[in-house]
Amino acid sequence: MTTDNRDCTDDTDFSDLYAVRRIGAWEKKRFRYTDIHISITNGKIWIEEDMTEDGMATALLEQGIPKRDIVLVHLGVSKTVNQ
Repeated sequence: MTTDNRDCTDDTDFSDLYAVRRIGAWEKKRFRYTDIHISITNGKIWIEEDMTEDGMATALLEQGIPKRDIVLVHLGVSKTVNQ
């Protein structure tokens, strides 16, 4: 297993990391849930987490992003779309 630890408190540029999270409370319990987590590395879009109904890869393809530039990490292995 590999991990990518990034400290959000230093001066590192985080313009290549994107996430949509739900944070709140329900029945007196706190929750934190990541819906989407995407990073851009070496010119490719890495989908780290995708809990959307239609999928971020589909939305990116519809916007004209080439399949070769989308990496599906959230499926358990790093592979490009339709590889």
